[in-house]
Amino acid sequence: MKISFPNGPRGFLASIFIVLSLSAPILRAADGPPVVAKPKADAAVTVTDNGRTWTLDNGLVKAVVNKRNGSLESLFYNRFDTMGHDQGNAGVWEEDPSLAPDLKQTVTIDPAQNGGARAEVSVAGKTGGTVMLTPSAPGGGTYCDIEIRYALGRGDSGVYTYAIFSHPTNYAAMGVGESRYIVHVNREAFD
Repeated sequence: MKISFPNGPRGFLASIFIVLSLSAPILRAADGPPVVAKPKADAAVTVTDNGRTWTLDNGLVKAVVNKRNGSLESLFYNRFDTMGHDQGNAGVWEEDPSLAPDLKQTVTIDPAQNGGARAEVSVAGKTGGTVMLTPSAPGGGTYCDIEIRYALGRGDSGVYTYAIFSHPTNYAAMGVGESRYIVHVNREAFD
């Protein structure tokens, strides 16, 4: 089979765009123009405790958070798995609280208390200044306490994460070589 492009490669790309555009589900109102089906953006946010993980869900985004190390195990957008799982957890902080002797997991914003507007979960590790967080991190680990949080709001198209580092005055001197959040994307879907 031979394929020719009468309008050159640009005509071919335009054809692909049209085909891809039409591949989304289309609904047609009785007397109106076609409408592309969209996920419900006003669904209430929920938090589900799965024992080892939490699931934050707003109908558009679903995030699965590991309660031991604060990593993001999965992130679904409109039921599509955006994360790669070939290297273990899909989203990780360079330092994590998993080695801390005092580890607490908490729902810091309960959507059941705010009408499903927002949820936030926390994995917090207190080291007492005796345990180095992530000793293998580039530049070395750090002697401090760390709290990792994930938040999701109604209608949000992504999950928010942040880390709180605390260094009480009774802890020994410390440094942080670097601290970053690393995401492994779904390689089959993103090129």
